[in-house]
Amino acid sequence: MKLLAPNTYATAADRPGTDDATPVLPAALPDPATNPLGHLQAISGQIQSLIKQGPNTLQANAGHDLQNAVTGLESTLASAQQNAGKKQWRNLLSGISDAEQRISDDAAVGQISRVAADALTGELQQLADELPTNGG
Repeated sequence: MKLLAPNTYATAADRPGTDDATPVLPAALPDPATNPLGHLQAISGQIQSLIKQGPNTLQANAGHDLQNAVTGLESTLASAQQNAGKKQWRNLLSGISDAEQRISDDAAVGQISRVAADALTGELQQLADELPTNGG
């Protein structure tokens, strides 16, 4: 996978809208352990970037649905941080699982490339791994 700064491309073939099978994503997202909200906001930015790369990477309707799911995760995260209860963290973990399932379903029907799906799922899983749900 090509990991580059936002809006930069290694070659002309890497520009959004080309037929390159490997999506271009930002090089680094905020650390989910120290900045989970920033991590989610960066995932939303990745989704927008994938939509711009065209339907072979991510179809617009599926992408907008994913962005809405991430927005919901941001709200759930804010609630969990404010209330600090186990239930809120479990709700966030459940929401992440739902988003990962949505990505998997979209990949199964060709609405997102497998490479893009794996990248987004990996980022969501990194966040899930950092949640204070075990004994917190």
